[in-house]
Amino acid sequence: MTRILNVVPRTIMLVFCTVFLALFGCSQPSGGGGGGGGVLCALDGSCPAGMTCAGQVCVFVSADAVADSTAGSQDTTTVDSGAQDTGSVDAGPADTGTTDTGSPDTTTATPDTSTPDTSTPSGSQIATLQQATSSKTCAKTDGELSVMSDVTLSGVIVTTDAAPLGKLMVFYVRPADAPNTDGRWQGMKVVVFKDKTQVKAGDIVTITGELVEYYCESEIKVDSDKITVTGKANLAPVPYDVVVAEISGKGLQSEAYEGVFVRLNGVEVAEPNVLGTDGKPHGQFSVASAGGTTPTVVIGGSAGTSFTAKDPKTGNTITTMKKGQAFKSITGHLTYSFETYVLRPSTDADLVAQ
Repeated sequence: MTRILNVVPRTIMLVFCTVFLALFGCSQPSGGGGGGGGVLCALDGSCPAGMTCAGQVCVFVSADAVADSTAGSQDTTTVDSGAQDTGSVDAGPADTGTTDTGSPDTTTATPDTSTPDTSTPSGSQIATLQQATSSKTCAKTDGELSVMSDVTLSGVIVTTDAAPLGKLMVFYVRPADAPNTDGRWQGMKVVVFKDKTQVKAGDIVTITGELVEYYCESEIKVDSDKITVTGKANLAPVPYDVVVAEISGKGLQSEAYEGVFVRLNGVEVAEPNVLGTDGKPHGQFSVASAGGTTPTVVIGGSAGTSFTAKDPKTGNTITTMKKGQAFKSITGHLTYSFETYVLRPSTDADLVAQ
């Protein structure tokens, strides 16, 4: 009976606590299991904050477990942020688009439209005129042949001071943009017919006149009022270095160097008096490379040279040269006269003795 009386209050208490716990939580009587002072789980298995349901009793959760649980949630959030990294990779199409535009290639291609070929540099007309058929074939050997009546050379450089040629005057020009090493076709003789001109080596001029072949030598006939000095070259004209074989009477390049300012180096006199087509001397001598005898280049005088003299016996014009006489260099313009090419120095200073 005593046991029954003790059980009834306990049973009533358990029912009361179960109901109460659902609303507020309740302390379990001592000896109820799950540890002294325990709390029964609610009907839905929930427990107060900081506790968890173990069977039917709420027990406190350790601080380490709480920390691990919280940290785990943060780790999960960190992993989710990886989506942003994936988004950065997706931006790649922008790079592909830049490459596909090809605009730099189109711009670069513009200079490749053969502009250098279609443009005509100042003075290049000299080379064109010198390479014309009328110049290279000598269509008229016994006088003057008019090739073109109105020719203008613009911005060409005078390569020697104007000097007398009988009653006329003569000077030579070359293109302002002539190459530094290859002088072929880079010169033209200019003969002044009306009045005189004072043009000097290095003057930049524009001339208008008539292109003629005078006994197979190309030249431009002008009046002095058709010569305009437009400037001065920064550097004095420099001759093109050539060898005897290039400009000899039968040289393969002789025609190409007609009218061009050239220089022979290391030569000596082969023949002190070269005979003309009439069998007489005319104040010209020939030179060959030092130590050689052929081929040879004929050297002729001009208004500024003094290596000629009158032969007191025959009255012919002869030279003062001696066979074997050596020269470090001889500079002048290559001309064509009496069926041969003749190198004509402008002054005595153009003949530099060895």
